[in-house]
Amino acid sequence: MVTLDKSDIPAASVIVGSGGEKDTTTVNVHNASHGHYKEEGELRRGFSLLSCLGLAFAILNSWNGESASAQIVLPSGGSVAMLWGLVVSALATLTMAVSFAEVCHVYPLTGGQLDWTYLLVPEKYRTFASFFVGWMGSTGWISLAASASIIVSNFLSGIIVMWNEDFELKSWQSFLFYLAATIVSWCLNAFGLKILPTLDRIAGVWSMAGIVVVSITILACSSGRFAKAADVFANFNNETGWPDGLAFLLGLLQSVFGLTGFDAVSHMVDEVPRPARTAPMVMVMSICLGAISAFIYLVIFLFCAQDFNALVSSPTGPILQVFLQSTKSMGGTPVNAITFVCVWIVVLGCIQLGSSVAFNAIIASSVVFLQISYIIPMAALVIRGQACLEGNHHQKPVWSLGRFRRVINVIALAMLVLTTVIFTFPPAIPVNGESMNYVVVVLGVAIILCLGTWFVDGRKNYHGPRDIEARLAMAATAL
Repeated sequence: MVTLDKSDIPAASVIVGSGGEKDTTTVNVHNASHGHYKEEGELRRGFSLLSCLGLAFAILNSWNGESASAQIVLPSGGSVAMLWGLVVSALATLTMAVSFAEVCHVYPLTGGQLDWTYLLVPEKYRTFASFFVGWMGSTGWISLAASASIIVSNFLSGIIVMWNEDFELKSWQSFLFYLAATIVSWCLNAFGLKILPTLDRIAGVWSMAGIVVVSITILACSSGRFAKAADVFANFNNETGWPDGLAFLLGLLQSVFGLTGFDAVSHMVDEVPRPARTAPMVMVMSICLGAISAFIYLVIFLFCAQDFNALVSSPTGPILQVFLQSTKSMGGTPVNAITFVCVWIVVLGCIQLGSSVAFNAIIASSVVFLQISYIIPMAALVIRGQACLEGNHHQKPVWSLGRFRRVINVIALAMLVLTTVIFTFPPAIPVNGESMNYVVVVLGVAIILCLGTWFVDGRKNYHGPRDIEARLAMAATAL
């Protein structure tokens, strides 16, 4: 944590209200940093701009996420939804990223959407709104972590099937891979705090290098056997039973998933220098890098796929099937919080024991929950505009969307609402108990738990994010 001299820290005012009258609170930042605000679990600012960008790029890992979830989009729009859906999703997600980057620039707080909601929503509603957003955001990140485990599980399962076509993989065996991936993640996060910044830099470089290595491999091995350009750029395939337009929107789940999680760096502002500048930059840069790298990779991926039908039905998964078609070869840490998250990841993973579309459900859950946590602060931006971005007087904003703010915010909100609703639809019709979209069940359970904890405990004991004024003051002096 940054050490400040007492003489350098004046008292400061922060306007946090957003109702009819603004609630101005004066805080002494020296007292906050030497008493009430400083906590035992406070983290040091060990992440540079490069390591933050590496972490953000590795979390999005857009090119890998897009190819790993290709079975979602191939029956729901084919290559048209895969490529041009990515363009649509990237532009829409970029409006969300720049909107929240502006908010993060003004309010660089680790709670991200939770803190922003408290500051942006009118005073009458802000306590419950931030409580609800905190629940949705936390559940979304748990689901996103679960999606990483299930991707690893599917990949390892696919390798086994690829090497032994006669082997019939059981759902419980895939679940064991899922457990193993979750346990490894728990160990790294619980006991590897000191090496995490280095791992994040390596992960970013590894992910970029992976695009190059994989692309060169499948291009070289597919020489002379490429798909036609029309099949790559203009092949629309609808096997869902839904109308074509709705099928295309359902196919956007793949591209939106590959770009979900851009808010990750906002939750690390206590660990980065100059958070009001670094975090917004990384937020926007990660979307640009992720979308561009994913589009290039998907074009190569599709050109090297000689049999699109085989990609959809392959037991190995689309990415391994493309390898097979191309190569013709068969080759200081908050431990309690991390443990809590991993336990819920395991619970969420149990869906795959009873559903053939568990992958879709977990992917959709991660997107839906995080997008719900985005909708409320985004709606506040649309309704209140510039007025809700004038509460932090510790630093003068140097970056603003200006007159384009309202248009960008409205586009972002419209896309959030539309896709959040669409992604709760079943992936295909007719629907039965095995093929239904269980994200509706997961969402219902989460909302019931959220409301239950609010009425039992939250409305009495939750009064908003702690020390929000002092944290804003400290962020302004972080070097």
